[in-house]
Formats: sequence, C-alpha cells, structure tokens
Amino acid sequence: KLSNIVSNVIITLGSNGVIMCEKDNIPIHIKGHLVNVKSAHGAGDYFAAKFILEFLKNNTFENAISVANKKTAEFISA
Repeated sequence: KLSNIVSNVIITLGSNGVIMCEKDNIPIHIKGHLVNVKSAHGAGDYFAAKFILEFLKNNTFENAISVANKKTAEFISA
C-alpha cells in the first residue's frame, strides 16, 4: 500500500472525483461534480494550488480536497 510509505495520497480521477488516503486509513472517494467542461487545460495545477491554499487555511486534509475538487470543477466549466 502506497499510504503505508507516504502519509497522504491524493489521486485525481477527473469527472469521477478524487481518491484520498491518509496513512493507516481506508481510502475515501470524493465524488466529482458534473459540469459542462469548456477546457481542462491547467486543471491539475489549479487543483494542486487550491488544495494547498485550503489546507494552509484550515489544516484539514479531506476538507481541502473537497474544496479543491469543487473549485476545479467550476474552473474547467468557466
């Protein structure tokens, strides 16, 4: 298991959402948001930046991923 080596793992799945796993915990699937995609260009960078900003604000791994997931869906559909 990768999460036994690395303390936190995030796997983005596009429209299928995100899988997150914290060390020694069961992976959690956060569902994607169905949007009308205009361009996915830069979506990964946007997700990473939003995740880091949210994590620094509230220091909650799952919440930061949820916010980044939602905001990235908004970004690619704008």
